[in-house]
Amino acid sequence: MKNYTYLILLVPFLLIVMVFSSTTVFAQDSYEPPWELVKEEGNLKVYTRKSFDSEIKELRITTSMKVPLKDFIDALNDADSYKDWVYKCESSSLVQKVSETELYYQIETDFPFPLSDRDLVVHTKQRIDDSGTFYSNSVASPDKRPEEEGVVRINLYESQWKVTPQNDGSVYIDYNSKVDPAGNIPLWVINLGITVGPVKSMERFTQFVEDWTLNK
Repeated sequence: MKNYTYLILLVPFLLIVMVFSSTTVFAQDSYEPPWELVKEEGNLKVYTRKSFDSEIKELRITTSMKVPLKDFIDALNDADSYKDWVYKCESSSLVQKVSETELYYQIETDFPFPLSDRDLVVHTKQRIDDSGTFYSNSVASPDKRPEEEGVVRINLYESQWKVTPQNDGSVYIDYNSKVDPAGNIPLWVINLGITVGPVKSMERFTQFVEDWTLNK
């Protein structure tokens, strides 16, 4: 039971993923299961729902940050700093900057023994629409980098950030993601712990962006 407790706390690095490097509008069929509110702390709300193509639940987080949009984007795109705020991130690095709005990055997450560590290579594309809303869409790009011995490569990851500037100078964030951590991890453990990593990452990222704004 002790090992399962570790899994519940660590598996959700998914998000790591909050690697939150972006949000993706997932391909949907004609029916979208409703989001279920599972946690609320201040202006941070956490939702989950069944996925139409997987037994692993999808995650959604909404919150606000009192920071300029540009600072938010700059902090989000600083791949080398992900280890400073992404939950259980062992290392992070920029793989390739294709342009100002497209990049690849890689992160590795520490998993408890006897599980192998996980790594994820992400391809992110970003845009700002005519209303000023920022979108960052990410998917796993497992073939972009060679796999490392002893580390399990994550092949399924999708995420999306939708960040809308507000009149008071803050930004409203709507983030969603889905990820399969791969390997022999029980489905119930994944779904039970799916909110842990992303929520902790979002809380840390809020502080990280605020510090970024103060220290720039």
